[in-house]
Amino acid sequence: MKDSLLHIRFGSLDELGEQVKKAMLSSKPMPDVGAEIRFEDYNSFMSFLFPHKFSLLVAIKSQKPSSIYQLAKLVGRQQNAVLRDCNELESYGFIIYEPGESRNSKVPKLAFNYSALLVHDERGKQSHSLPAA
Repeated sequence: MKDSLLHIRFGSLDELGEQVKKAMLSSKPMPDVGAEIRFEDYNSFMSFLFPHKFSLLVAIKSQKPSSIYQLAKLVGRQQNAVLRDCNELESYGFIIYEPGESRNSKVPKLAFNYSALLVHDERGKQSHSLPAA
């Protein structure tokens, strides 16, 4: 399966609504439409993702843990802290959970097979790559 990019963009939901409205009225497609996560601003994105949550994404992509417990072991952190961070990653759309083998276990997976986060801001584009699986 081909890896894709996960686009990170900034601005309020009101601004997004205006962009969609303009695109619909002009009948021109919005640029770079695809998998996208929005943050209010660049600083909120950086403080949300780095350093701990990005390392979880790297471990999920490269090691394919079979549980939150195993993920915590891989990154050398406490299981409750990893679970909290994974729940936040899930709420933003970075990951999903699949049922694990044992009762109530969760298997963290990338929301889709993306290889990098492409950050779009006023300074241009920058990429944060995940390792090959």
